[in-house]
Amino acid sequence: MFLKRFTFVLYFLLIRFPIVVIINLLSKFSTRLKDRVNFESRNSWKKDAPLAAKACFHVSSQGELEQVYCIIENLLKSGNVIELIYTSTSVEDDVFKLKSRYSHSLEVLRLPVLDLSVFPQEKINSWITAPTVCLCRYDFYPELLYFNFTKKMILFNARAKNKGLLYSFVIKYFDIVVAASEEDS
Repeated sequence: MFLKRFTFVLYFLLIRFPIVVIINLLSKFSTRLKDRVNFESRNSWKKDAPLAAKACFHVSSQGELEQVYCIIENLLKSGNVIELIYTSTSVEDDVFKLKSRYSHSLEVLRLPVLDLSVFPQEKINSWITAPTVCLCRYDFYPELLYFNFTKKMILFNARAKNKGLLYSFVIKYFDIVVAASEEDS
């Protein structure tokens, strides 16, 4: 456990922070980077739902949202509060359509990958009230894997076929892994 935590501290201090500072500086010259910084700056850390969430989901793309959409919607229809973190601008419209239908029980957050704080996972951790964090497929952001220390972690639609050593190391961070197919189990 100590080694895992130490690895995260090294990552956040020696790798992530300098890269994020450089990217934020470059965003002054790059429209694409500026768009990403603006995308994340629209985050509201204030919550609409007064209750703790049943689960928190992270999706990176439209396809990943579609893979867990029925689970999220069933939980919302059952009256549960759900937290949804997303990474891509491509999925934002669908996230906010869902938010408009469940405005008091769905909380949304853009994953702050360019946040300038040294330990952004602490900021995210204070936002997440759910005891369980569910990731979809294989976009393993260290900011999310860090929750292995404080939350139950579930991975949906895991693909183990033709994955390397890093994948087999990262998969151990999850309490439950739901394989994408029989070949991947």
